[in-house]
Amino acid sequence: MAFAPGARVKLKAAAATTPASVLDILFTIPHFSTRICKRCIPRTVVRKSAALQEYERLNEITIRMTGFLICYKPFDRYDSGMRVSGGKSAGKFYEQDRESGDWFSAPIARELVHRRAVAEVFLTGIHRVEDLTYSVAAQWPRWHVFYGSHHDRFDSALVVETLRQLTVLIAHTQLGVVLGMQFLMPEMSVSMVSGVTQDRSRPADVIVEVNVSEVKEAGRRISSFRSIATFLVDGHKIAEGTARARIVDPEAYSRIRARRRATGEQHEVLPVSAASVGHASAWNVVLGESDTAGLWRLRVDVSHPILFDHPLDHIPGVLLIEAVRQVLRLAVQDPELDFATFDAQFTSIAELSDEATIALESLTIGTDLTTAVASIQAKGKVLMRALVGIRPTIPPLLPAERDIQWTPVRTVPAGPRGSLHG
Repeated sequence: MAFAPGARVKLKAAAATTPASVLDILFTIPHFSTRICKRCIPRTVVRKSAALQEYERLNEITIRMTGFLICYKPFDRYDSGMRVSGGKSAGKFYEQDRESGDWFSAPIARELVHRRAVAEVFLTGIHRVEDLTYSVAAQWPRWHVFYGSHHDRFDSALVVETLRQLTVLIAHTQLGVVLGMQFLMPEMSVSMVSGVTQDRSRPADVIVEVNVSEVKEAGRRISSFRSIATFLVDGHKIAEGTARARIVDPEAYSRIRARRRATGEQHEVLPVSAASVGHASAWNVVLGESDTAGLWRLRVDVSHPILFDHPLDHIPGVLLIEAVRQVLRLAVQDPELDFATFDAQFTSIAELSDEATIALESLTIGTDLTTAVASIQAKGKVLMRALVGIRPTIPPLLPAERDIQWTPVRTVPAGPRGSLHG
């Protein structure tokens, strides 16, 4: 819901029954460019909707639902009350301090990127360049227990997670999407620039130039949009990525999940060797052996502190993407392999109780770039299909010279495109 500059709006208790109401916007006000009027006084304490109570339970927080008379001023380039970077005004902060490095001094509020652990928040600031064009700041650690690549390359998985976070951030801080809304990301792609290395002597300060397109509305709220991002470190392009987001209110999402949520217990899957898929700990392994050549079982551990940073009722997209990467590492026997390109379509929500398998549908070996098509399936249904490009990382050995552990597998065709949670 948008307000005219300087408008005074009285929040009424009657509006509390709908998740997209003014009162639901109230608890996101500290993260937006909002001015509280000097005459503001508490008006009434309202009853929370069932969706908001569920949001509190899942995130272990308490939302105070008190009506106020407020004055609202939209975000602008030089004068913003939106505090998303070290407690300073984002507009002025960017203009004055970006070159000095202070734009990377503190992470943004974790709620704005749907994270519980502050340590897993990589974004540090956002600046509106013009309508639907933004600069986002991020800092990547020198080492991470889950993300990380070899040979001082930037990790594509870290690019994917940063792309997810900035898409959510833009929705909440720039497009008026209130906290508590559910995000689905049916499409995501990443392209890494070859030959670029990371300076391991310091964290990477990343600037992401983002264009938003294909914005659609349902009633008075944003229902979907696409983020197109270019990642820069020290002024050099290191990656590009796109993500499409669908936004669903909590009550509608609850109805969808009630119809589709699978029942049953999770299945224990023994992990493959951690070293064979490029990890030091079995905790990060998302693959298990299968009795069928060319197929691997998906391994899901809901206690994983990064993949399941907060409670989820489904398998997160980053786990599915990592599963494809680990399958390729096994198939070409290169535990240090990373994506050069990645283009994924998520066609259905992956349930926690699914006995999902990962298959390589095709693998074309090249001297410079090897391409593959991989899919993740459960109960005869495709959950995700990805077209990927990979490059060898163990010179001078080329993929064609390795013992490729892969057998073509017939897979079911993808059904109508659905969505996977972001």
